[in-house]
Amino acid sequence: MRPGGRTLRAAVVAGIAAGGVTLGHVLGYMISVPQAAARHALLVETGHAYAPTAGFFAGAVAILACATALGIGLARGMGHERGAPTVRWAMTRTAFLQAVAFILLESAERILAGAPLGALIGVHLGVGLLVQIAVGAAAGFVLVALDRAGEVIARAIPRARARARRVLELDIQADHTMRSRWLDSARPIRGPPVLLGL
Repeated sequence: MRPGGRTLRAAVVAGIAAGGVTLGHVLGYMISVPQAAARHALLVETGHAYAPTAGFFAGAVAILACATALGIGLARGMGHERGAPTVRWAMTRTAFLQAVAFILLESAERILAGAPLGALIGVHLGVGLLVQIAVGAAAGFVLVALDRAGEVIARAIPRARARARRVLELDIQADHTMRSRWLDSARPIRGPPVLLGL
């Protein structure tokens, strides 16, 4: 792996985790507080007014991270990058990062909203952590799948080019053979000499 490769991979994991934490946040609240009115009241009370805007930006960062993971795989497939991430590596890092980010985010939201931190501990925290770990593991798997897909695509391109070149060469060769046969058959056949004066 080249020197900046680890930093780039860490940024990709952080990017996908940003989107994952947002998705996990939404799912966690939907599971722990299934009634829409009660969930809305709790979200307003605990400082989640920023959530739609943050969700948009986190989603955009996650999409960029996915595109970057695909690009890293393409680079490795072309021989510019070494060291593919393992599924375990990506899943554990994204799950851990999302779980920690969730706890910090929930704590900061409650502090800024003036809501008691004690209310955080309970069903919502447990459900939220489980959801974050599950979403984080899935996000890590997606990153590795995109990375591997990029590598497969990059390795397939030279083979496809070579195959297309061979087909073209065979086509040109067949065309040349057909022309030669046609030219040979199109030559005029000389008849017997005509006797003059008969």
